[in-house]
Amino acid sequence: MTRKRRALALARVALPTSAALALVGVVVGVSGYAAQAVAALSASFLAGLVWLAVYLWTVRTGVALTLAATQRTPSATVELGRTYDRLAPDGATLPELGGWAVNPWAMIVMLDLVRSGQVSTILECGSGSSTVWFATALADRGGEGRVIALESSPEFAAATREELRRRGLDGRAEVVDAPLVPTRGETRRSQPWFDLAALPDVAEVDLLFVDGPPGNTSADARYPAFPALADRLRDGAVVVLDDTDRVDEAYVVERWSRETHHGRGLRVSRRLYDATVFEARSLEEGAGS
Repeated sequence: MTRKRRALALARVALPTSAALALVGVVVGVSGYAAQAVAALSASFLAGLVWLAVYLWTVRTGVALTLAATQRTPSATVELGRTYDRLAPDGATLPELGGWAVNPWAMIVMLDLVRSGQVSTILECGSGSSTVWFATALADRGGEGRVIALESSPEFAAATREELRRRGLDGRAEVVDAPLVPTRGETRRSQPWFDLAALPDVAEVDLLFVDGPPGNTSADARYPAFPALADRLRDGAVVVLDDTDRVDEAYVVERWSRETHHGRGLRVSRRLYDATVFEARSLEEGAGS
């Protein structure tokens, strides 16, 4: 066999073999990519299932909360409407309790305390619609009683004073200008809170309503209320902290429940959705902070 024929024979064998090997390589390569693709799709599918489960749980929880709120709203609205009609007869009006104002159930409870005669001296941290409602309830009941509201915003203070004056209630309520100043408790860091320099001499507060300063003022913005005002609370006084569905206020509830100041402690007596009601109690001599 000549060299030329030998080369042709080798080529006939080599070419099919090379083609076969190339095909095998392609198949193996495609299989590898396919396996990676399947793995990627599987991971994406599993991630999608997890996301879907979380989404469905969130929707279900939201629906449940919405239904619960819807079920309790009519009763609160009806009860508040009755209170409204009693306090504002003959076409008179009262400020709406919406936006930043206190929730209706907490207001109903506090107004019932005023109506029953258990509350005469009310101290508020913050002023606004609640100040007008309290003053109206005290005037409707008659007898002794007043509201003192600490307000850090000059604009809010002026607006509340004007509303009280317009309704003839300025003799029942006093709005105190109390700018936020650095305040330091016995065991706490300094934080902005109401300046008490202009607060009148009030020794027996029956109801302390804490709805300020605004939550974005500082962390645990409303914590100083109990340490700073404990010595003004009478034994058995009611303390209401609003917005306790928020993280900072929930922490304040926990702190107040286990601390004592000026020989007084606070016990949670009830929870009203996004407000918490405490009862102040005197402790034995020497049980200070």
